[in-house]
Amino acid sequence: MQRRQLVHQVMTELDSATERVDYPDHPLLLRGPDVLALARGRLTAYFVYKAGGTRPTSTQERSRFLLTRLAFPPGTGIVLVTDTTATVDFGPNDILVDAIVTIREFAQFSRSSTRFESTDTADVIEDVRRFHSARFAEAWTRAFDVPEPTRARSERPGDPTSEIAARRDNLKRARWMQVDNGVLHARSPARTGSDLRRAVARTTVAATSLDYDLTLGLSGVAETSAKLRSGNGHLVMHYFHDEQAPRKPAFDAFKPQRAAAFAGVEAVRSGPE
Repeated sequence: MQRRQLVHQVMTELDSATERVDYPDHPLLLRGPDVLALARGRLTAYFVYKAGGTRPTSTQERSRFLLTRLAFPPGTGIVLVTDTTATVDFGPNDILVDAIVTIREFAQFSRSSTRFESTDTADVIEDVRRFHSARFAEAWTRAFDVPEPTRARSERPGDPTSEIAARRDNLKRARWMQVDNGVLHARSPARTGSDLRRAVARTTVAATSLDYDLTLGLSGVAETSAKLRSGNGHLVMHYFHDEQAPRKPAFDAFKPQRAAAFAGVEAVRSGPE
């Protein structure tokens, strides 16, 4: 079954009383859920996984799940739907979702009264939401401002949560990304709008992986949460240096920069070094 066919099946097997939309657009996400559904006052984001596709255990997908959780209201269910041929050797906590179901089980599952406010993952995510949102507000307020070394920053408690992940980080990053004391600096090679979106997407994955140690799944996020709540750690500001001239205007032209800010990456307009 092709991926689009799987998304279509999820859409058609939701009951008639359910409001639904496929590939929903969200102002803070470059790539959110495949299907968003509202039933009986419950919002659920569905992600599909087919055999041979990008593994949900990859940092790319874990970052997607985490940012979706933080972008949508508390209590939103996050569910992974797999095709019948996919091998699932991981659990919900490994990939930051509330439930994993096969498409064969989906119709019955979607009609259940399951709520997700109190799953292990949901509880941990809620603990970091306010810290994540505060950093987003600062990053978006300062987007395209003067380069970061020239402006004062508010004092933050403890050490950067990203330092531990940076020390043991073995992720492959693009040559235009560097990490210094837990702070990611990405110098965009993008020349077109589509290039920019791809560069921002890769940068947000790298940033969230560092901040929340996503290679460890839920335990990495829980460790970050404990440090933030105790005052022994803080979320650093990462930087995306856009060295190209402004691109042609487009609908929601600043969405890449806004999505970057939501992931804690401040867009800085700078010239080539």
